Amino acid sequence: MDGMCRTRFRLCALAVGLVVLALPARSRTAFAWAAGDGYYSLINRHSGSALDVIGASTESGAAVIQYLGHLNANQQWLLREVVATPQVTTADAIRFLEQSTWGPTPELVAHVQSVGFEQFLNEQFEAASSSYPTLPLYPTTRDTVACPSGSACQRDNYTIYPVQNRFFTNALYGPDQLRQRVAFALHQIVVVSNVDITQPSWMTPYLQVLDRNALGNYRQLLYDMSLNPAMGNYLDIAGNTKAVPNENYGREILQLFSLGTFRLNPDGTQQLDLTGQPIPAYTQETVNNFARVFTGWQRAAAPAPGVPNYLDPMVANQSQHDIGAKTLLNGAVLARAGQRVARGDTVAWHSLRVTSILSLFLWFVTTLIGAALPNAL
Repeated sequence: MDGMCRTRFRLCALAVGLVVLALPARSRTAFAWAAGDGYYSLINRHSGSALDVIGASTESGAAVIQYLGHLNANQQWLLREVVATPQVTTADAIRFLEQSTWGPTPELVAHVQSVGFEQFLNEQFEAASSSYPTLPLYPTTRDTVACPSGSACQRDNYTIYPVQNRFFTNALYGPDQLRQRVAFALHQIVVVSNVDITQPSWMTPYLQVLDRNALGNYRQLLYDMSLNPAMGNYLDIAGNTKAVPNENYGREILQLFSLGTFRLNPDGTQQLDLTGQPIPAYTQETVNNFARVFTGWQRAAAPAPGVPNYLDPMVANQSQHDIGAKTLLNGAVLARAGQRVARGDTVAWHSLRVTSILSLFLWFVTTLIGAALPNAL
């Protein structure tokens, strides 16, 4: 019986799906007679009697006997193919965890071997986000009497120490390991710098955007990031005026955050023109027009004098928004009539095609996670 149970087929009784026997594929024609609608009557070779659920019971645990064959429903059995769950080796589990978490532990390795790769990923998708706390805002200029150099006040409010400490705490103990790995990867692309974002309370809302969108929609990530005050500081969206549009963010959202400098094929290779040269994804004129799209944003109202608001999304300053017509990507034109800041952003999002980022994340999935789930894409 044990040998037969390792074969590809099981017999499932009509009695609440009770599994009673395993039938080798090579033997099923000798033992089974077709009974219609995919069901079979199983006949014993020695006695000629049929496998029968006694008393035609439909209760779980009903007894099964051999009985004179009559092809009633209690003698009909469904042959169903069993798809074997591949065993996760220790080496495969370790490799998978090195790439989808901050590193394997004996407990994580055992868990992956127990539930499999796909279930582990589903658990990670549902895991609560560790993320970063919202810290109190402090004045840009430190009060050297109330918060002297070398004090805990300076360390906790004017250096990046609390953010660094929380990062390692999350990495070591947080349940949302996959979210943290993806957010960290996004941080290398949609980047700000502590050189400019000097206070921890200025940095954590930016990191919260990455964590919140790490397993979500990339368009939403770009939208939220475009209104984040830390990004507004770093790439000059905050205070961007129609008189002198700053192209920093308009260029980076094209070059680094979405398209890349050249058009790409679905496999990530560069598209070439008839002379074999890479085809640019956009022109300087495109950058100029995107720079004009991102005019008219400023930080929300300060909670106190000298304390800039890095907690709330930036707000529109309509008087500083360039309302002139703009030609963006893929033929999208933002007309002058009725143009407002939010509408300009919406048309810009729809004109973007994030082929460069898509290629990077296809690489992430196929190289890191896809090695364990080859049919996931």
